[in-house]
Amino acid sequence: MSDEKKLATANQEFNKGDYSLALSKYIELAESGNYGCARRLGYMYYSGLGVEKSLNKSLYWLQFFPEKVDDYSSYLMAKIYLDTERSDAAYDLLEALSSHDYMPALYRLGVVNLKSGGKSNIALGVELLKRSIKQGHTKSKIDLGLYYLKSGIDPFKKILGAWYVLGAVINSFFIALRDKHDDRLVF
Repeated sequence: MSDEKKLATANQEFNKGDYSLALSKYIELAESGNYGCARRLGYMYYSGLGVEKSLNKSLYWLQFFPEKVDDYSSYLMAKIYLDTERSDAAYDLLEALSSHDYMPALYRLGVVNLKSGGKSNIALGVELLKRSIKQGHTKSKIDLGLYYLKSGIDPFKKILGAWYVLGAVINSFFIALRDKHDDRLVF
């Protein structure tokens, strides 16, 4: 079977939820040079799809082609570093990704800065969440809105916070009507 056919079959199996069947094909294709398959394997091990969840194996596959690591793979590695308390490595990756407006990194780094406190961190967290909101990230709207509501800042910020939360819920409804798998969805 050609690599193209193998990939098409593996993708069909993955999309049907037959992750175990897709796994061996993805491994074979990744080992023969297919970066997309290595990335998919990293995601499968991170999420535990058809395999036992393993952050180490996820990192292995995400870094299998170090010269080809893309934004998504870097972001997933940052999430793994956060999960394994390697916060400096995670922060560095998120910072690099947010410098070119990668929406999930803007959100995650914004939240990390809000939670870490300190005036400069909070200001940066708010700025990053606002940049993510401009790209349509609904969860950023909710988190920034909740921050404004809880923070005890001036009444205008509380109203703005309520507006963000309400807007995010309405936005999620309309996004879900179009595509229930859209990354911007919160629920």
